[in-house]
Amino acid sequence: MKYFLALLFFASSFTFAQNFTGFSGSSASTQTKAEETFLKQQESERYKNHLKNLTKEPHIATSKANERVRDYIADVMRKAGFQVEIFPYDIYLPVMPGTSSVELVEPIRLPLNNKEYIHKEDPFSNAAELYQGYNAYTGTGDVTAEVVYANFGRKEDFEKLKALGVSVKGKIVLARYGGNFRGYKAKYAEENGAAGLIIFTDPGDSGYAKGLVYPEGPYYDESSIQRGSLLTLDWTGDPLPPFEPALPLDGKKKITRLKPEEVKGMHSIPVLPLPYGAAKEIIGRMKGQAVPSGWQGGLPYTYRLEGGPELKVRVNVVQKEKYNACMMLSERWLVAKIQINGLLRDRITMPGHLVLLIQIAVLLCCLR
Repeated sequence: MKYFLALLFFASSFTFAQNFTGFSGSSASTQTKAEETFLKQQESERYKNHLKNLTKEPHIATSKANERVRDYIADVMRKAGFQVEIFPYDIYLPVMPGTSSVELVEPIRLPLNNKEYIHKEDPFSNAAELYQGYNAYTGTGDVTAEVVYANFGRKEDFEKLKALGVSVKGKIVLARYGGNFRGYKAKYAEENGAAGLIIFTDPGDSGYAKGLVYPEGPYYDESSIQRGSLLTLDWTGDPLPPFEPALPLDGKKKITRLKPEEVKGMHSIPVLPLPYGAAKEIIGRMKGQAVPSGWQGGLPYTYRLEGGPELKVRVNVVQKEKYNACMMLSERWLVAKIQINGLLRDRITMPGHLVLLIQIAVLLCCLR
């Protein structure tokens, strides 16, 4: 009986919903058509097609492939009925490829891998355009030093090290991803006197300890690397013109730009990411005291605070930045006076987010 009543309630609710409370006559008909249009636009195949087109080739920022992504977005928007304009900007970006390497120096010499494995399931894993693991806006430097493990590299982690009598001054800090933004790991490491920073993805957070790794599952395999910017600014966008658009250097309107050394949030120590397959070669050789509670990661070793004087690691990073001419899109739906601004997406940005933005924009235009 209770199941019958529940079904009756559901049917009544559905019937009530079809009456479109708040709508009557022609407005109800208009609402019905709008909802039908909305549901049609939510077909999974539409999202899938956008995702395929956005990810059909590696598109590093400032590359020709990235321009093709821009043109695809513009084309989709025009077909949806938007008025699309493309504006030039001169943005201060890293020039790739640079140098980004880590190696053990003592007690053995061992270069560490910082590039993803080639997988037959991923046709782009062998692409020449995919560089070694790097973090944008790192400092440049070539340092060889002892190692200190700093958990997630949070402010409180460095304070804990200090309380335990462990100094990072002049040493290379090893910190795992998670807990805070990667840029703050660099900020706190530099503030505490570190000579360099290695950020690694720990299998206990995102690898085999969580489930099957790629290509069998969604989690990081031992060669997977998380790249990304290190900027820690009080504003978003180009780091040199605070709270201003990075308009063309040769344009009519001049924007005041800071010198890189004047920008707080541009780090001076060398920083790079490593996969846990490489990080284990360091962690497995550390000989210091065991880490406090909550600092143990997922590798099959006891994590230690220090590597000791017999373990030396070399971090070599060369990254130069320059102004790169980029084109930004501005799509305007004049009828509803809604403006959607879409930035060019480099390979770091999740394409899924961009697909959602595109489809929302198309949907808004279809509903006008």
